[in-house]
Amino acid sequence: AHQADLPEDAVRRIDLATEDQALPDAILELAASPDERRRLGTAAAAYVRRAHGPAAVLSAWEKALAITHERPDPPPRDWPAHWLPERVAG
Repeated sequence: AHQADLPEDAVRRIDLATEDQALPDAILELAASPDERRRLGTAAAAYVRRAHGPAAVLSAWEKALAITHERPDPPPRDWPAHWLPERVAG
């Protein structure tokens, strides 16, 4: 996911134009607020479970496999030389 797609309640956004000061300010604000850290962590964990949990992964694999099955097989070709077993001189 692109950062813009992350839910507002699960991230602390900062203005990149003032990042040099905004980032340390955000870190210090979170350091001073256990309740905000807990809330943010809970929301972020819930998002990760939804977006990257077993059901989401299964769905992504099913879509990828469906696309693969719709495409024709590639033409046959020789294995790359580095994949072939070495021949023992006899």
